[in-house]
Amino acid sequence: MAGNEGLTPKFTVLTLFPDMIAQGLSHSVIGRAVREGIINLEAVDIRDYTGNKHRQADDYPYGGGCGMVMKPEPVYAAYTHVLETLNAAGYNPPRVLLMTPRGKGFDQNMARELSRERAVVILCGHYEGIDERVMELIKPECVSIGDYVLSGGEIPAMAVIDAAARLIPGVLKNEGSALDESFSNGLLEYPQYTRPAEYMGLKVPEVLLSGDHGKIDEWRRLKSLEITRESRPDMLENKNNKSTKTDTLETERLVLRPVGTEDFEAVHSWCGNPVNTRYMCWGPNSEEQTRDFLTSAQAGRDFAVVLKETGRVIGTCGIYPDDDNDTGELGWILHLDYWQRGYGTELGAELIRYGFEDLGLRRVSAPCAAVNYGSCRVMERNGMRREALHVKGHWARVDKEWIDGAVYALLADEYFKRNNG
Repeated sequence: MAGNEGLTPKFTVLTLFPDMIAQGLSHSVIGRAVREGIINLEAVDIRDYTGNKHRQADDYPYGGGCGMVMKPEPVYAAYTHVLETLNAAGYNPPRVLLMTPRGKGFDQNMARELSRERAVVILCGHYEGIDERVMELIKPECVSIGDYVLSGGEIPAMAVIDAAARLIPGVLKNEGSALDESFSNGLLEYPQYTRPAEYMGLKVPEVLLSGDHGKIDEWRRLKSLEITRESRPDMLENKNNKSTKTDTLETERLVLRPVGTEDFEAVHSWCGNPVNTRYMCWGPNSEEQTRDFLTSAQAGRDFAVVLKETGRVIGTCGIYPDDDNDTGELGWILHLDYWQRGYGTELGAELIRYGFEDLGLRRVSAPCAAVNYGSCRVMERNGMRREALHVKGHWARVDKEWIDGAVYALLADEYFKRNNG
């Protein structure tokens, strides 16, 4: 913003314990950045603004109760003095935070936002908190670092400053480090190794010693996904809920894009064909049924299968997670003119990858008629195993008879183990 150009990013902490902030952030990366003038850090002692010789900054709560409450006068006086000082130095109005359990959860996205600010002021409560009238006057942005209780806001403030400051250019000597760390791309970081290559019988993965950076990057990506799925599955669920999932997928010969009503003519050519739908539990569709399907199709779930070479739509496919985002069921159908060309195996592999790596599923499954040997082979080629055979458990609608049904499945553990070598 205008007025901030050329000013060093500054973090100001209002606290009853300024030495705690100064000492806690005087070491390692942040301490070096302060000493080199890459960032400014100031801890303001609220007690300096009490106006009494005893420097008393707290008092008993109205209405009774345990503990003490920080008084409004010194807190507000310290705050207004900081604003005046920043303004005199040429800073625009700062972003003002209050560290409190009732605040919005702090995360990497907020750290990234704060790293772009020129001035950040953090107010630290202590004891039973701060007189509410100060909150009404200052109107700070309430921030929490977790659902637990600490003695005061100083430790959370240091965590926020560390997380934000390390994203400011020049703070990290190798700025690529920030891009590879946990949460930078919504995932936990991959495992790290250093010398020696073998320790107590445990060896560094061969791929990291190969010198093949393409394979190393792929290994790290898969490991990040695997670790995130095992340790923080909520992160993958959040990615999915925030619609960060990919709406268009690609393979060597195919594009899987959202299917819509504009695809009616192509889609109905197989959905309405009894040969195409022989082993399905639905179909052949009427035109109305096909239109209903296309109207209800969901991006990121239902895809049109498009040939890259010609742009022609040759099928539809999809993956359908359950309500817990635990298991996703695969499904696809190709126009009979494109059977036995490997397209099913190709799109199946991509749907499986999408399910585990992008949607964070624990398990992928696919039901089919046991006599549909082509679909069975597609599943087997993609590493899925037959989990069950349901005798007379699959309704073949075209022939109007119950036939044997097979269920194939693959676990995320198996998928990542196979792809990590």
